[in-house]
This record gives sequence, C-alpha cells and structure tokens, in this order.
Amino acid sequence: MALTGPFTVNQMPEPIVPCETVDMSDTPPTDHDRLFQAFEQIAGRSGDITAALYEEVFRRWPTYEALFALDGGDTVKGAMLEQCLTALLDHAEGTPSARTIVAVERSNHHSYGVVDADFCAFFEVLEHVLKQSGEAWSPEVSAAYRRTVTSLLDPAPVN
Repeated sequence: MALTGPFTVNQMPEPIVPCETVDMSDTPPTDHDRLFQAFEQIAGRSGDITAALYEEVFRRWPTYEALFALDGGDTVKGAMLEQCLTALLDHAEGTPSARTIVAVERSNHHSYGVVDADFCAFFEVLEHVLKQSGEAWSPEVSAAYRRTVTSLLDPAPVN
C-alpha cells in the first residue's frame, strides 16, 4: 500500500516494531516435541524404516505377510507407517481426531483378521524398530512414546 500526500520526516508513520522475542529455553519439552525430534533425527540418519518395521512384524506374525501380497512397492506398508507416526504426533499434540482415526483403523483391521492384541502390539514393534534406528531414542523419548501410545489406544469412547 502506497502512502499518499506530502510527508515530512516528522510526519512519517512509526515503523512497526516486532514483538519481543519470548525466551522458551526454560520450557520443558512436551511429549510431542520429544517424539517429533526423535522421528526427525531417525529419518535423517536411517531414512525409511518401513522395510525394517515390516521385517520385524512378519517375523513375529508370519501369517500377516499374506495380507500384503498385492503391495508390490510397499506403498500400503509405507502409508500405514506414515499414518501411525502421524497419529502419534497428532495425539501427543492434543488433536482429538487421532484417537478416532486409530479406533476406525483398529476396526478395519478386524476385517482382515488382525486381533486387538496384535494391533496394539504393532506399536511395541514400531518402538523397537525406532530404538534400533538411532541414538535419538532416549529414556525420555521412550516414556513419551509409551504415554502417547497408551492414551492413543485407550478403547474408552472418544468425546
């Protein structure tokens, strides 16, 4: 927007001063912060963990490998991993829809013959693979992950 009219230096509008920067260095990291940073570090160092994750899944549950017979390029596996990580981060951040999405996926997996115990144990396998993928997985990150997963998988109705 252009200024119109004859202005002298004394009549020029005051420049907009940016807000004071808030020092957040004393703010403890949230579960979301811890998980996000760990996922970023692992992705940067280890790249795509899809193959390692499903290798471990199929080692524990060999019968589930047949469910992915048509997943030639690991597209479905990759999408499932992405959805899990997104749900974890969203839930840790307080997004209520994450629990609903996971509850729907739990129900969808029943139609494929995946029992609740295995659906929930998948998140244990995911943690195991994440731990193996880099030193970013500290005891604090592990605690944040477990709190988030426990709350995310809670079968209580979502409000």
